[in-house]
Amino acid sequence: MNRIAISLKEYEEAERELLLRQRMHRWHRHGVVFALVGAVLLLIDLLASDPWWPDVLLLVVWAGVLFIHYRWARDYGDVHVREQQIRAEWRAGHSKEELAQK
Repeated sequence: MNRIAISLKEYEEAERELLLRQRMHRWHRHGVVFALVGAVLLLIDLLASDPWWPDVLLLVVWAGVLFIHYRWARDYGDVHVREQQIRAEWRAGHSKEELAQK
């Protein structure tokens, strides 16, 4: 198997891109679940004579949470991933210090 050497910077960029894709994938799943639940609630409301406003209230609140989730992932996702990378690098360096002291 051919192994290609990559720099630390290339590795960090690839890891950050992968983590951001995973976060957006989670957001997409959240959106699909929202759409499915909304469709089921709509069908229930059309078939039943129960009050419909609690379902609408639930969907409005959930849509707000979904919007906030999207904005956070878009605006702060990269910063959060970089912070995770910095913490991982610090822990790796710190664990080496502990091993060197023993």
